[in-house]
Amino acid sequence: MTTVKDDGFIYSNKIMRTLFAITFLIVSLGWAQTGTIQGIIIDKDAQFPLLGATVKLVNSSYPKGAITDTDGFFQIKDVPLGRQTLKISFVGFETQYRDNIIVDSGKTAVVNIALIESFYRSDLNFFDKKNRDV
Repeated sequence: MTTVKDDGFIYSNKIMRTLFAITFLIVSLGWAQTGTIQGIIIDKDAQFPLLGATVKLVNSSYPKGAITDTDGFFQIKDVPLGRQTLKISFVGFETQYRDNIIVDSGKTAVVNIALIESFYRSDLNFFDKKNRDV
């Protein structure tokens, strides 16, 4: 073991290696505290990808989400670790929630979802004579 004396401080190679290892461990743990959620959103009946569907993290401390591309693909990076809930919505389709998505450090959770078309019934008849001003 070699030592160098400089102004009353003694540095050794072993101490320097230990400090470097501890610093590297702390920094690497700080970077690996998030994961990724990705997947594909499709139309359940037609089995086609949905372009422009919105995918949001519900229980996140700050808003985070994504919009699907032409292949229905989405990816949300830097998701906090633990169980997450997604809200998936698209115009003309029923909104879905997907619970208990487990996000592990440095890993990717894959979530593929099929949305169901929604049909709203309107009781208003524009051609009814009662509703028309004459």
